[in-house]
Amino acid sequence: MTTTAISPAGDVLATGSYDGTVRLWDVRTHRPLGGAFTGHTGAVTALEFDAAGRFLYSIGEEGTFHTITVAPELVAAELCRQAGRGLTPEEWSRHIPEAGFRETCPG
Repeated sequence: MTTTAISPAGDVLATGSYDGTVRLWDVRTHRPLGGAFTGHTGAVTALEFDAAGRFLYSIGEEGTFHTITVAPELVAAELCRQAGRGLTPEEWSRHIPEAGFRETCPG
């Protein structure tokens, strides 16, 4: 682990690693929230949540900057946009396990 950040609400811990991955953790249960975010080719050197806790910003040693959407409702909207349809309960569980299933992608 190279860097950490805590969400404004104090419920999510973000960790950055030497392998370029960023992970989110539930502070209460100590369990990971979803899979690892990738995109850096070197170590993650800095992490910071926005003031509302909806986005996480990461910087890698190679100079790349990424904005990671972490708010479940925004993640769901992006997944719907990419899939072009609503998510199944199985897909929801795989991508947004920390939030209970609900119908998505109206229309």
